[in-house]
Amino acid sequence: MDKAPAHLPPLVSKRENEVEEILNKLDFKVSSDNQNRLRAIIQLRLKEIRDDRQTEQTLQRSILEGGLGLLPSQAQKVIVAIKNVLPPNTIKPSGRPVSSTKQIMVEPPDLPQVYREPPVPARSTPFNSFVHSAKTPSSSAMTLEADKKQESKFSLRTPRQTKTVIHDIAPPQLEETQIGPVGEIQQFTLTDFRRLSANPAEAASRLRQKFTNLKDESYLLFIDGLSAWRESPLYNDYLAVLNKSLTQRIDLAQAAGVDNKTLTAPEIMALAEMEREL
Repeated sequence: MDKAPAHLPPLVSKRENEVEEILNKLDFKVSSDNQNRLRAIIQLRLKEIRDDRQTEQTLQRSILEGGLGLLPSQAQKVIVAIKNVLPPNTIKPSGRPVSSTKQIMVEPPDLPQVYREPPVPARSTPFNSFVHSAKTPSSSAMTLEADKKQESKFSLRTPRQTKTVIHDIAPPQLEETQIGPVGEIQQFTLTDFRRLSANPAEAASRLRQKFTNLKDESYLLFIDGLSAWRESPLYNDYLAVLNKSLTQRIDLAQAAGVDNKTLTAPEIMALAEMEREL
């Protein structure tokens, strides 16, 4: 191999020598037309412009696409030869150093602000002897008094007048109590019994009809009606007369009352007949 000309820089001469050394280590040859392309690919790898993978891909690329069309094994041999020539620790040239220190902009401290009271509008124009006539004390006092009245008229501190609210008078709401047929029997009194009829037998018949109506509607209502009858005031009066007759061993006529406040003997007999038929 011919040596590089003496006028070339030392770095260029070194690169040329490294390329020639790599070419001498290869056990295959490329065509003379592609010699310069192979040299350029090797130089790009030596300059760390391309890495091993990019160099291998370029070597295997077809000639029409800018490569050499080498086989994978041939491209690998070129990579091995380049690694044998490259120094073990190749450092890429670093870019422009960047200073690690940063200048922090500090804003100047705020200057103290001086509070200035806003100007108050004058109540009247300043006195001018060429325009206004001389004011007498009486006229000045009258002007101040008028201003005070005007201010008091539009003062926001005037107490607000509240209107008296008058509500309509509504009648009291009465709770309506609804009593069913069972409740009516439960509250049945001697007065209610006598209102049915003046004849005790007829009154007992009408009272028995109430139980018949409950039985026709529902047998359960009929049972409830019997239970309500056992709790009614009329039934308690009826039992009181029977108890008096048994304890004192007297007739029902003697145990029954003779006035309108207690059951009479005919009423006792009518209720006993109704009890038997129920």
